[in-house]
Amino acid sequence: MRKNSSFQNPFLRYVILDRDGTIIENHPYLSDPEKITFLPGALEGLKRLQKAGFNMIIISNQSGIGRGLITEEQLDQIHSRLTNLLMDEGVTIRGIYYCPHHPDDNCLCRKPGLKLMQTAACDFQFDPHESYMVGDSSVDIEFGKKAGSYTILVRTGNGRETELTCVTKPDSIVDTLADAAIVIERLSNEGA
Repeated sequence: MRKNSSFQNPFLRYVILDRDGTIIENHPYLSDPEKITFLPGALEGLKRLQKAGFNMIIISNQSGIGRGLITEEQLDQIHSRLTNLLMDEGVTIRGIYYCPHHPDDNCLCRKPGLKLMQTAACDFQFDPHESYMVGDSSVDIEFGKKAGSYTILVRTGNGRETELTCVTKPDSIVDTLADAAIVIERLSNEGA
């Protein structure tokens, strides 16, 4: 792993986001880029985070590839369209990281495994302990906690069910990504 000397840079503020159920509607094993639909509050939240000076990265489990239900080329098309739609709204996602493996593969990159967080932190020179993780599933919350990030559960996607069943408790629970952005901005201003 590359030595990282800029973890102390206060300007490298990152929010790690789950994709399905957090930013876009969760279509199981989404393979058609035209079916991308933003969740209520998602664009507002992303814009607010960017305006507040946060960099954003998506980390997502995409086992549809390992299951043979979607190809990496299809996933690339989805991420290209997602990136373009966000750019049209003035939002920049710094990177998209995904695990293509089947859950039974026991890989290190599938959330809550930390390989993708470590790779992103090395690529972009940020400290996960000084970052925020936002998602709608218990896996997202466990992932964020293991990384040392501040965790926020959104009630979109599977979030309402997760709120009732999640063993690993998030640091905050909010309705939408827009509400998560407000929490992150407040905590950041307070020095959390």
